[in-house]
Amino acid sequence: MNGTALLLWNTLLFSGVAALLSVPLGVLIAWLTYRDAIGQRYLLPVLLALIFLPPYVHVAGWDAALGLQGWLVRWLWPNQPLAVLTGWRGALFMQTLINVPWIVLMSGSVLSRLPHAYEELGAISGTPWQVLRNVHWPQLSGTCLAAGLWVFVLSATDVTITDVYQIRTFAEEIYTAFALGDTVLGATRHNLAGSLLIVIVASIAYRQSLRLRSVMNAPVRNLRPARASRWGRAVLIALLLLWTVIPWSSLLYQAGVMVSTVGDERVRSWSLAKAIKMIAGSPQRFGSEFAWSLALGQVVSLTLVPLTALFAWWSRQRRYGRWLLAGVAILLAAIPAPLLALGTSSIINRPDADFLYYLYDRTLFVPWLAVSMRLFPLVCFILVPHLDAIPQQTLDVIRVSGGGRWTELRHAIWPAMRPTLIWLWLVTLAAAVADLSASILAVPPGVTTLSIRIFNLVHYGVTDQLAGLCLAVMLMFGGLTAFVLHVRSWSESEV
Repeated sequence: MNGTALLLWNTLLFSGVAALLSVPLGVLIAWLTYRDAIGQRYLLPVLLALIFLPPYVHVAGWDAALGLQGWLVRWLWPNQPLAVLTGWRGALFMQTLINVPWIVLMSGSVLSRLPHAYEELGAISGTPWQVLRNVHWPQLSGTCLAAGLWVFVLSATDVTITDVYQIRTFAEEIYTAFALGDTVLGATRHNLAGSLLIVIVASIAYRQSLRLRSVMNAPVRNLRPARASRWGRAVLIALLLLWTVIPWSSLLYQAGVMVSTVGDERVRSWSLAKAIKMIAGSPQRFGSEFAWSLALGQVVSLTLVPLTALFAWWSRQRRYGRWLLAGVAILLAAIPAPLLALGTSSIINRPDADFLYYLYDRTLFVPWLAVSMRLFPLVCFILVPHLDAIPQQTLDVIRVSGGGRWTELRHAIWPAMRPTLIWLWLVTLAAAVADLSASILAVPPGVTTLSIRIFNLVHYGVTDQLAGLCLAVMLMFGGLTAFVLHVRSWSESEV
């Protein structure tokens, strides 16, 4: 098998198997969550936080438990230096965990819009499993396909998991080849087959999302969660423990572990005071990384969200505008993030042009542009359905009254879209801070973000400093998630 065929096969296998594993698990979790009051109250915020949490933090948490120096591996196999999560096994496990929250929230958005009469009619004539099979699944099947294709694209264009576990995909090959001196033209040529594959998948996902527009534009019903069965609640609790307690407690243990020498033996102990000290001291110890990450996130979110909203509003007014918007989003989704960074850097890095070279060497312009292009499809995915939900009759009334485009934007589009734009700004901020694949090859010399620092440290094992830093990042993203949920509920109550 030649190099291109091997990369194509690895990309298909990695992204496809991860999608196939995550879709049924995500649908089951969504169904159990939206039928149970405890699931809606506790599990949904955790799932949203897991979407925000960067993949490299997931890797660090699980590596602290099941990696080569993980406490669980040392406890189960004290005399054998091995790692449970390694190679394909570790890559598929981690990518599935990262994909499942996306599937849950996409499936849940459909479940929350189904009329109560559907479920009540099915409950009268069958068991909960029959309700799932006969009532919910026909409504969820299209969403599952779109969500599966979406996570396929995310998996195929990211390099975090594949680089840590050494899986050769197209995106990973671009990142590795650049480190070995490859050029942008060489990377583009080597990745052409992969980009065409992802363009096809992204196009199918877009067409499938158009078929779901009638469902997504339906109002969210007032959920009336039932008490889940004992088995269903046990599954929810077990999954909550799987996603949170194991990796987070592993990092907490690693942050507080102390090794002392007693005679000829090295004795391990644990100190809560040391763990707290490592967590609390991380913002000062890695102060520049926090500052650069937050600066990049703010610049990306404050420009990308309004510009995408204006582009989406403009495309709605043109005959082929939405196809142009979809084409741009599909193209940017299909290009691996490292290639976006390399292409942007090659255009701006012009030593003979003082202004361009200043932008490249002394500003965040290149990472801003690369990360913005990376996140543009995600912002479109969230923004366009909300924009399409604005009644056309409202815009027609303004036009009949003599109002122009500016009046339409100020008096109809902005009041209707303001709640969405507020919480989408926070979502984009979190996604930009968490980004690694686009920023790692785009930051100027002397700039190191949190994602780059943690990603580099993960390759050398989870130390106490890395564990403290990851826990500090978890707390930051947890607070941001809570703020997003609060702002979204507050802003939507204003409408």
